[in-house]
Amino acid sequence: MYITKLIIIFALTLLSINCSPFLSIKNNKIYEGIGFNHIEIDKTTKSDVLRKFGYKYREYGGGSYDEISYEQKGIGFRGKWWSEHSNLQEITLALNKINGTTSKGLKANRNTKIKDVFKIYGEPKDRYGDEVYIGRYDDGTFDEVSFYLDYPQLGISFYVTPKLHHIKDAENMTDQELIAISLDIDSFYLNQPINAIILYKVEKVEE
Repeated sequence: MYITKLIIIFALTLLSINCSPFLSIKNNKIYEGIGFNHIEIDKTTKSDVLRKFGYKYREYGGGSYDEISYEQKGIGFRGKWWSEHSNLQEITLALNKINGTTSKGLKANRNTKIKDVFKIYGEPKDRYGDEVYIGRYDDGTFDEVSFYLDYPQLGISFYVTPKLHHIKDAENMTDQELIAISLDIDSFYLNQPINAIILYKVEKVEE
C-alpha cells in the first residue's frame, strides 16, 4: 500500500512537470517573445538563472535594468535584479556560441545572415532599426558599427555588426556616404552575419 502511494505521488509530480509552461521550453529551441533553454521571460528569476548557469558571470548595471552575462556560454540576461525574485525581462544569445532553431524555423548559429532572417520573418519596417550606430576613434577609424533588425510583434530582435573595416578611405567618409556604398547595397547588406538574437516580452497594444 505504501509503495502504491509513492508511485501515485511520483506520477502526479511528473504530470505537473509536463504541464508546466516553464519546463516546456526545449534545449536549443528559441521561442520568440518567450525564452530559451528552460529560461522564460517575465517568469524566470535571478535565482533561477544562477541555479541553472552558475555563479561565474559578469554583472553590469545601468538605467532601469541590470545584466548578467555568461560570456563563455554566449548568453546574457537583463532584468530588474534589485531583488533575487525579480523577473527576467530580456535574453541575449550570441550566435558565435549558440546553436539553436527559432520556433519559426530559423537556424541560428555563426553562419546566420540577414537574408536568412528575411526568408523566415520578412523584411522589417525599418531596414536598420532606429539607426545605424557608427562609432569612431579620433582618427576616423571604426570603434563599432551596429544596428538592430526588430520584430516587436514577435518579441525578437537581431543584432548586426556589419563588416565595414575593409572599405578604402572609410575614415574620410561621412556616415551617410559610408552607408550608401555598403549597407544600401543589397548584395552587401543581405550577406551580413547576425551577431546576436535578443528575446523580449511582447507588449500588448491597447486598442
